[in-house]
This record gives sequence, structure tokens and C-alpha cells, in this order.
Amino acid sequence: DGLIMVWNKDPKVLRLECSILTSSPIICFTSDDNTLFSGHFSGKICEWNIRLGKKFQEFDALDGPVRSLVTDGSMLASGNENGVIRVWSRHHGAWRHKFTLSEHIGWVRCLATCDGKLLSGSNDRTIKVWDFVTGQLEATLLAHKDTVTGVVVHRQRIYSCSTDGTV
Repeated sequence: DGLIMVWNKDPKVLRLECSILTSSPIICFTSDDNTLFSGHFSGKICEWNIRLGKKFQEFDALDGPVRSLVTDGSMLASGNENGVIRVWSRHHGAWRHKFTLSEHIGWVRCLATCDGKLLSGSNDRTIKVWDFVTGQLEATLLAHKDTVTGVVVHRQRIYSCSTDGTV
């Protein structure tokens, strides 16, 4: 429905802080502090000021529908249906394309960051570990028998899940 809803995280009183109506369906989103990024079927990425509930900027992801997003605060990565990951850096307030990673075959379904690393999961059943600053591929994990649908880093562990039913 193109609606972003921002809720407070106080467990005693859950309340809606703001809602934002977007112009196109949202496929994925990620946040950092008071900023939210939404990836759209239209191929656009929008940056939102959560406190104000307003769009700060919008730019073209260059490769069709945005299927996954992640930010570490200074850089942003977007994944698409063609196995391409675009990495963006902020330049004078605007997001500029920094480099392209294209080692996956099939949709890039999920992205995560930790300690200067970018992790990506794909329909090709792999998780790839990249240096988030240089784009250098550091490792390919043959993780699952089917599509990797989620990847999370917690402490010193990488967790992944798949349509094969495994975690």
C-alpha cells in the first residue's frame, strides 16, 4: 500500500509516532538512527527523516526493483533481481554510486553489515562477504540448498535462513 508506519519502541505503551504515504509500493527498507531508507518496485530509493516524517531525497537505484537495502550510516547498499549490488556513499549530502558488485547469480534477497563488512544472500544459495569500503570479495559461503532469504550478524556469528527450511 506504500505506507510506512513508525512505532515507538516503549514496551509499556506501543503507539504510532508517524505514518508516511509513498508514491509507489515498498519492497524493502532499512534504518539508521533517525533516517529510514525505502526500496521501491519502481527502482527508486528514498531517504526519509523519521522525526519529521518527510522525504529527504530520492534517487534511482539504476537496476530495476530494489529487493534489499542496508546502511552502516555512511554507506548504503542496494540489491536487485539481476544479482547486482550497488554501493552508495554520501557526497555533500547526496548519495552517489560508488561501485557495483556483481558476483551473485539471481536476486540479491538480503543484505547485512558488520565491522566494515557487507554480507549478501541470494537465489544462488550463497552468502558473500565483501569489504564494504573497497568492494573486494573476501569469502563465498555455500550455505543452503535453496534461496538465502535472510542474513543477520550478531556478535561474532553470521545467521542465515533459506527457503530450504534451514537456519
